[in-house]
Amino acid sequence: MRLKLSIAVLFAASASVGSTLRAGVISGPIVDPANHHSYYLLDADSWTASEAEAKTLGGDLATIRNAAENAWVFDTFSGGQRNLWIGLNDGGFTGTFSWADNEPFVYSNWDVANGQPNLGPERWVFIVKGNLGNGELAEHWHDIIDNPTPSYFWVGPVYGVVEVVPEPSALILAALGGLALFAFRRQACRA
Repeated sequence: MRLKLSIAVLFAASASVGSTLRAGVISGPIVDPANHHSYYLLDADSWTASEAEAKTLGGDLATIRNAAENAWVFDTFSGGQRNLWIGLNDGGFTGTFSWADNEPFVYSNWDVANGQPNLGPERWVFIVKGNLGNGELAEHWHDIIDNPTPSYFWVGPVYGVVEVVPEPSALILAALGGLALFAFRRQACRA
C-alpha cells in the first residue's frame, strides 16, 4: 500500500511540474492577412513556459517587425483586455534584446515615457494592455521578470502570442496549386 501511495504521489508531482513548463492554447490559429503567418493565443503563464509551448506548435513567441504588425497583434489578441508576451528578450543578461526566432531586431515600441526598457532583472517583454497603475500606454512594450505574478501583482497575468511562419516550400506549393487550378479552369472554359 505504501508503494502504491508513493507512486501516486510521484506521478501527481511530476504531472504538476510538467503543467508549469508549458502554457495551453486558448485560440488559434489565426492568420494575419498581411504576412500570412499563423498566430495562437496562449493561457497566462511565464515567458519561458509560453515559449516552450510555442516550440511545440512549430513557432516562437511573436516577432514584431513594424507598427502595423504590432497593432494587428494587439487588436487581435488583447484589445486592451490582456497583456501579451512577445518573443523579445534579453535572456543573455547583456542589455541587448533579441527575438526568440533570431530575426534581426529592427523595430521597437518601448514605452520610453515610463522608462522602458529598464533592464536589471527585467529581461522579458510584453505588450501592455493599458494603464498598469503608473501610466503605461496601451500597445507599448514593457520589460519585466519572467513570471510577473505574484511579485508584480500590479501587472496581472500575461498571455503568450505564438507566431508560426509557414515554410517557404509550403508557400511555393500553394502558389503552384493555385496556378494549376487557374490553368485547369481556363482550359475547361475554352473547351
